[in-house]
Amino acid sequence: MKCAVGLVLLGALAIMTSCREQSGKSDSGSLSEETKMNTTEAHHQDKAEFLKSLSDAKKAAKIDEPDSMKKVAVLFIHGLEQGYVTDHDVLDWGDQVSADGYGAEGVLGAIYLYGSDGVTRNTKQALYWLNKAIERKGSQAGNAEYLLGMMYMAGDGVPKDINRAVGCFLKASDEGVPAAMSLLGRAHLQGQLGFEKDTAQGLALLQKAANKGDANASMFLGHLYAKGADVAQSLPKAMEWYQQAATAGNAHAQYIIGLAYLDGTQGLPENYESAVKWLKLAAGQDHVDAMLMLSACYSTGKGTPVNDELARVWKQRALELNNQRQNNQHETK
Repeated sequence: MKCAVGLVLLGALAIMTSCREQSGKSDSGSLSEETKMNTTEAHHQDKAEFLKSLSDAKKAAKIDEPDSMKKVAVLFIHGLEQGYVTDHDVLDWGDQVSADGYGAEGVLGAIYLYGSDGVTRNTKQALYWLNKAIERKGSQAGNAEYLLGMMYMAGDGVPKDINRAVGCFLKASDEGVPAAMSLLGRAHLQGQLGFEKDTAQGLALLQKAANKGDANASMFLGHLYAKGADVAQSLPKAMEWYQQAATAGNAHAQYIIGLAYLDGTQGLPENYESAVKWLKLAAGQDHVDAMLMLSACYSTGKGTPVNDELARVWKQRALELNNQRQNNQHETK
């Protein structure tokens, strides 16, 4: 999807750049009439091609296929930057998809906030579109509230305001946003963000978030039960939450489950094949320790045929990634 969007946009930008570079000036320093005509004609051609791409993407997009919807959002952003579409066009699209529960404005806000899919990070535009999303009740307005809360908590593009951030998180939690529930759950457990310590409320929020698919909440609960912090220590319950976090995609949880199967510990039976499966998932998310363990499995033939080349590749990747992270830490100090 990124490649498809990139080709459309890079093509349009390349043509525009070419027109600027090739535009000649008259002796008086102004653009010649011929150059003006060529530039205008090229712009209209670019706009026509872009609008066709946008129209095609909108027709192909399906609510249950997030990437296809995100592709439309990214195209709209680039269209706004080029002046090919207006805010009104985006809001019209938002009207069309809001009935199906899709928050178009919030998606634009998130893309601007994180600077993803070739879009330059822009907190001003993120704030604008997140607020537009909140104005549209329903349609994932809660997700926009959560992201806005993160901006206020960090002072990211807005003045830092913890009280306002908490207000956003509470609204998002009421809207059923798992990440907001998870954050508030930890705050209640730890007595942070202006809340007094409330173990029961904290656990209730974390469990609700975890059962809605929030991997971080599941992971946090796993740690609590493993350490016996704020709850009675229970290894079986810890492993249940780690398993849930691993299934939801948390790389460290996948590593923990992989190790448990590899050693036959933590209440899990020794199962090399299952160990390799989970270690591969964690390694695929750049978990260095999982990469090293996976390398060892390929070297020894545990759970997989011996493969010296894959053992070398995974070990090399792990060492390179570890060095890169260490260098990044030094640079930020």
